[in-house]
Amino acid sequence: MKRRLGKLLKVLLLLLIFIPSEGGLFTSNNSKVLKRYNEALKDEFYFIRGLDRERSLSTNIKYRGLLYSKKMKEAGVRGFLEIGIENLDDIVVYGTTYRSVLAGEEVNKIFEDEAKKFFGDKILLQNTTDGYFSKGSAEAIKKKFTKVPKDNKGKTLEEILDSKGGFRQTFVTVFVKDIKKIDELEYRKKALDLANYMFDNLNVTTSLQIFIRDESYLEDYEKIESTIAPGFREDKEIKEILEKIKKKERISEEEKLKLLSVMYRYFRSDDEVNMVVWMREKSDFPLEVIYREYKNGKRVN
Repeated sequence: MKRRLGKLLKVLLLLLIFIPSEGGLFTSNNSKVLKRYNEALKDEFYFIRGLDRERSLSTNIKYRGLLYSKKMKEAGVRGFLEIGIENLDDIVVYGTTYRSVLAGEEVNKIFEDEAKKFFGDKILLQNTTDGYFSKGSAEAIKKKFTKVPKDNKGKTLEEILDSKGGFRQTFVTVFVKDIKKIDELEYRKKALDLANYMFDNLNVTTSLQIFIRDESYLEDYEKIESTIAPGFREDKEIKEILEKIKKKERISEEEKLKLLSVMYRYFRSDDEVNMVVWMREKSDFPLEVIYREYKNGKRVN
């Protein structure tokens, strides 16, 4: 009987060790990680999700968590920093990802402001690359991607493409009053105009994708609450707007723009009609626009 009781106590002890507490795996370990990141990156970090054990045996990473910081919030980062740790006694800080997140937000903001000139203020824009954004890439955009048209006269397409910077993809989500009443040809023309502007004036090649969404999305609590970036969910003003939406109260145009300023830049939803317009591969950019429409995740034309 004593042996059985002893075994049971050991099992319970193991469960207590391996079940994460509310603040993560161990509060002390969370504090240790924060201290290390604060020292290494000269910022004020906090956990959006505390440490948890890595369940996969195919990696050396043993613990994972999601971080946010004061500088990330000041920059308006709509996301978080995912961390993976091999050894809690020797925490290695990889600043490349952190700096990429900050620089990427700066880059996105530059292009989002330009895209608003074509589609209005109710948009979200996200550029993606095959690697990391760097502080240098953000500075290069400010210098190289000027609003002065480039002289491409007499050059081959390959020469023109070689002289330009590029993103892997650029996603633009546009919110409209009533998606059933939009002029499709007008939006296709706006998409082409934006693509040409990015190519000629901002000196960029990319695969441009335009998603048109109904503004009713911004007044649906279940949808909108989940698209608010974690670093902003506790803001007093955002919580008050969400509470109004939850109570089915109308929100102002200013409040809608406030929500857009803290929403994830790129997200998907299959329960509404989306227009997807994109430029073909970079070798053809910006020569052709393709239009497709989806409903409930299925192509309808």
